[in-house]
Amino acid sequence: MKHVLFLTSLLLVMTLGLKAQSDVYLSAMKNGLANLDTLQSNNSFISAANTFERIAEAEPEEWLPLYYAAYTRLLGGVTAQNKDTQDALYDQALASLKKAEIIMPNNSEIYALKGYALYMKMAVDPMERYQSIASAEKELEKALAINPSNPRVYLIRGQNKFYTPETYGGGKDAAKPLLLKAKELFETSKPAHELDPHWGKERTLYLLNQ
Repeated sequence: MKHVLFLTSLLLVMTLGLKAQSDVYLSAMKNGLANLDTLQSNNSFISAANTFERIAEAEPEEWLPLYYAAYTRLLGGVTAQNKDTQDALYDQALASLKKAEIIMPNNSEIYALKGYALYMKMAVDPMERYQSIASAEKELEKALAINPSNPRVYLIRGQNKFYTPETYGGGKDAAKPLLLKAKELFETSKPAHELDPHWGKERTLYLLNQ
């Protein structure tokens, strides 16, 4: 009987400990995501990335902190003025996504963001890195194969078309169908969990308004 009571007490303590750990993680992630949509400067994106990396270190079994560290590093690269800085930030984003993929393999959101990062690395020096387009598209295809309703894949492709010269198959007319598809999917799809990726709708509407 004493053994049973001891084991019951131990299980209760462990359960309460896991719940407390889960609550701390959820709170930290919510705080990190709270102002994500309002960030604009390079420094603010880097600061956010550092926050998510600290959460990732504290929660090594969670993939989302690494995902958001990669996402904010990527946006830090987009807002950076120096090409070497951009390159370094995109490499850091890809490194975080590689770690995230080990924790959560075959994930549409991870593949989509990898495609985005590879496109941005190509954009640093398009004349020398145009072959990277194939690698970026391969990741986006994997993302769609897992989740054909992922709106971020269509946004990423539409955005790339938007900024590609018409002589190379890009331009606003080429981008519009992709962006309209993204808009449709943003309106009909909902994240499964409050921490899941939800970014991109505002960017889609902004590009369509152009």
